[in-house]
Amino acid sequence: MKEIIKDYFRVPNDDKDVIIRFEPEVVKFDLKRIFLLSIAYTAFLLASRILSMIAKIPTNRYEWFFSIALAIWCVSFCFVISNWYKAPWGINANKACIRIFWSGFCALGTGLSISSIDYRHSLIYFVLHIAILAFVPLGTTRIILSLLLISFIAQSAAIFKTTLPQSIELLIGCFFLTTFVIFLRKLNLYLYKNQIFFSCNERRFETVLKDLYEKAFEVDLNRDKYILLKDDMFRFKSDKKVDKYSTVVGNLAENLIHPEDKDLFLNKVCPDNLRRLFADNEDNMLNIEYRKIANNGEYRWVSLTFLRARNTGNDIILFGLVKDIHKSKIREERLIREAQIDHLTKLYNKITTERLINDFLQNDRSGGNHAFIMIDIDNFKSINDTYGHFYGDGILTIISEILRKNFRLSDIIGRIGGDELVVFMKNVHSVEYVYEKVNLLCGNFRKEMEVNGKPIKITSSIGVAICDIDGKTYDELYRNADAALYEAKRLGKNRFMFYSDLGVKKYMNRKWIM
Repeated sequence: MKEIIKDYFRVPNDDKDVIIRFEPEVVKFDLKRIFLLSIAYTAFLLASRILSMIAKIPTNRYEWFFSIALAIWCVSFCFVISNWYKAPWGINANKACIRIFWSGFCALGTGLSISSIDYRHSLIYFVLHIAILAFVPLGTTRIILSLLLISFIAQSAAIFKTTLPQSIELLIGCFFLTTFVIFLRKLNLYLYKNQIFFSCNERRFETVLKDLYEKAFEVDLNRDKYILLKDDMFRFKSDKKVDKYSTVVGNLAENLIHPEDKDLFLNKVCPDNLRRLFADNEDNMLNIEYRKIANNGEYRWVSLTFLRARNTGNDIILFGLVKDIHKSKIREERLIREAQIDHLTKLYNKITTERLINDFLQNDRSGGNHAFIMIDIDNFKSINDTYGHFYGDGILTIISEILRKNFRLSDIIGRIGGDELVVFMKNVHSVEYVYEKVNLLCGNFRKEMEVNGKPIKITSSIGVAICDIDGKTYDELYRNADAALYEAKRLGKNRFMFYSDLGVKKYMNRKWIM
């Protein structure tokens, strides 16, 4: 679960990524090398016995010579075999000295007792040797194995004092039994380390995800399986119920997802889309945000993240993480609104007004008529100079309230300058309707108002441009509505003017060209 059952799993956090190692560290275990060691030592013992028989060397007379030669040869051979993938001269000097000391000591000490060991004692001695192999810690693996295996060589030399068939039988038994014991010890160590590893990582995993996610589940796309791994209290379930993933998605979209987010949810998390996204790339990640019904019946924003498990072959195994992001989403939306809104009038600011109108005009396919209305307060500068800016701000606040009451929620209302306001009326059924609306607006402005405890009468000049007739873009509508506004002020203010009623063919630099 950036990534569960992957090399690493990353979960998004506010400031940084939380990284959990969720793959066991492989314990170095080379069965091939163990077999080579056992085979090589066995072959050496047989060769040594044959040579001693040919040379007719009296073993009991040359114990020291035989032990020293055996120790030197075993140490050299051990270096070559235990460093199978390295040249002998690449061995660390300190480790080499330790091996030489312990290997030689073990071989010499055991060799001194060869003359007093018969077949039965050798068998007992070998059983004790196997017991040591079974219980000695394997932490310092190379040194311990060198010591024990070379000790085994010296012990086995005593066996050659018995008959050759008996020696061969015992050597073969030594070879397989020693190899098997070492194999079990290594395997047990491997399983124990991985058990501890997974236990620790599961606790870390639960601790991190407990604060980040409210639900975790597994999806097998090839078999259409959905397995819930964690309930709302973040308890991993032992009786994991398996459902059909396609059925779960359909029920969720039908009963819990907000109607406005349903199509997005189904398109993103449907099996076909997930299979297409994750089939060829294990590193892909899918994240979607949508609203769903909470336990209290209210819609809350949640985030769903899909990650693919690695090393699953042709099977596409995904892990889903559901996180409640309602608070952060509401905070984000509030910050966006604050960036879009004029703080004084609570209307859209200039940049947002222009962007919203442009987006609507570019995406509009209704074929209806729209009106661009520009409003300017008459003599607003003298009001500010006479009564102060605090008084002027009060007038702008009252006018913004009048605009909100007279126009629809779907219309775009914004402040684009000091005392310049814009209303974009969408889908008006006739120019006469716009005429009546603007006439009513002028009447509301003429009424006496009380600003900060002082009565005042204000007027306004209004210019109107009709979309498609007077322009098709924001810039064209703004320019023509501004021309009509300028003409309304020139004619005495306190009135409105439609650009199409001017009888003007061209307007440039605020001068009429007839």
